[in-house]
Amino acid sequence: MIILVTGGVGYYQEEGQPAQIIREGDVVECAAGAALPFRYVQRTD
Repeated sequence: MIILVTGGVGYYQEEGQPAQIIREGDVVECAAGAALPFRYVQRTD
């Protein structure tokens, strides 16, 4: 799975891994077999 961040700033975290800050323009390639669901929470500050 690939996540294309089209706006804002948020966090992405796969199970057992530290959270990553992701920003507009980032591309996140999830590891093969990554546990789903993933969690994405957009920051609004």
